[in-house]
Amino acid sequence: MNMNTNMNTYTAEQALRIALTYAGLEPKDCRCGALRLEGGLYEIALRTDYQKLELYVDAADGEVLGFNAEPALDLAGLSETGAGDWALAA
Repeated sequence: MNMNTNMNTYTAEQALRIALTYAGLEPKDCRCGALRLEGGLYEIALRTDYQKLELYVDAADGEVLGFNAEPALDLAGLSETGAGDWALAA
């Protein structure tokens, strides 16, 4: 574990790349997503054509601490533009 006193060693963009790599996805695979930092963890929600994924990335050391994937049964309202339109919230 990284003992750096700076709690947020990893940026939101780095955490997103870590999450995508962990899930085996490319940005072009995602139809929409959301990312927020809470309690030292980046909470990342991703949607593909077929799955809903949630990942939790430690902001201090970049480790993926949680991962959940389930079928995406409701595709109504998804953006057609892909990862470029993601909501990043601090």
